Amino acid sequence: YSGYKNEFTDTQITDEADSVTYEIYVVDFVGNVSPTVEYTVELKPSEPKVIEEAVEEESLDESNEVIDVEETEEITPTASCQNPFLDIDNQPQKEYIIHLYCEDVLSGKRERLFFPSEVSTRAEFLKMAMGINGYPEKVMADIGEKYLFGDISADEWHAPYIALARQEGIVVGYEGDEFRPNQGITQAEALKLLLLTSGAEVSEVDGDDPWYKNYLAYAQQEGILSNFDPNQPLTRAQAAEIISKTLTSGMVEWLK
Repeated sequence: YSGYKNEFTDTQITDEADSVTYEIYVVDFVGNVSPTVEYTVELKPSEPKVIEEAVEEESLDESNEVIDVEETEEITPTASCQNPFLDIDNQPQKEYIIHLYCEDVLSGKRERLFFPSEVSTRAEFLKMAMGINGYPEKVMADIGEKYLFGDISADEWHAPYIALARQEGIVVGYEGDEFRPNQGITQAEALKLLLLTSGAEVSEVDGDDPWYKNYLAYAQQEGILSNFDPNQPLTRAQAAEIISKTLTSGMVEWLK
């Protein structure tokens, strides 16, 4: 796969521009990205006559009456949400990733790159899980610092999500008042976190059964899981799959 990054992304290219410079890179099927190289394209000025003819033709309706071009552009329907990522075409979870992107639940880690094979961190997964369950950012911004863990600063992007999750009793953390936001999350940890965030009522296990046994049974009943290896790390693509399935399972109240 190849992709490009236009250095004029945030700037409209005007008729006065002489050239456009692109950063070009290659992405393999597991998300590895090659070094970027710059490529400059010289722009040729358009012919005024052609532009005038095109505008005149587009400004006529079926009765050959001139219509207002600007008003027509304003009511043109926008394109449907499409895959923005260059590195997920061969991923089994492609449809789930696109679904969450279109729901504004997730984004890439770099322009047009999702890095599906990377392990999801605890902070990344928590943000997505809380995002699909309607926790408003305004409320999260008001959470006091008393709910922050000792290894998280108030100015970090994930601080309000983690603080609210702690206030709600969703997360407890590790000994020493740590949350370890950048640590990879295991499949069992992610499953418990997702179900608790979604308001699922899951009882604790008795005896020597694995602590995640009842969470696993609940998720299987709801059709959220297909494969499960509790102690293995959860990739970003796998995270998208179980969160997307949670959205469509009917568990999430705000979507009903």
